[in-house]
Amino acid sequence: KPTVCAFIKFVQSLGYDEMAARIAEIGFDGVESTVRRGGHVLPERVEEDLPKQVEALRRHGIDVTIMTTDVLGLDQPLTEKVLRTGASLGIKKYRMGFYRYNPKRGVMKQLEAIRPRLRDLAAFNRDHSDLLSNIDCVESHHHRSASPPNCDLNSKSTQLLTSIKRIISSFLTLSV
Repeated sequence: KPTVCAFIKFVQSLGYDEMAARIAEIGFDGVESTVRRGGHVLPERVEEDLPKQVEALRRHGIDVTIMTTDVLGLDQPLTEKVLRTGASLGIKKYRMGFYRYNPKRGVMKQLEAIRPRLRDLAAFNRDHSDLLSNIDCVESHHHRSASPPNCDLNSKSTQLLTSIKRIISSFLTLSV
């Protein structure tokens, strides 16, 4: 039976117990917890608050299957704390934050600029594969600030997709 999960942004104004009760009442098996700026769990409070959230959910038979984070690289001061805390609670997957597209710089230049951060983060994931598993998808939000506009993608789509595949296969492939 597939696990059906809720992205909890729509109930993150509720306390942990009420949120868990509502999610269970709806019938979800798991949640994607928002552990990020403005999220249900704030990164600076992850060690105190994520265990409370997970405990409330587990009392209702709900799992945290993945964390949505602001993680972009190991150079962020809270990255390791967020990932290690989640992993210690059995949360083995996380969704990264978003790299913002700058139409003045071009797609390829921006991909090359983020490559070192992804390489370091992938190495951390690989070194901690007992704690974390790989994210095996790429999400592209299509609002103005997050993704290249369609006209830019259409003109360079083959080059872009080839680069994305190369980055993913080079840096984000883990065996768990």
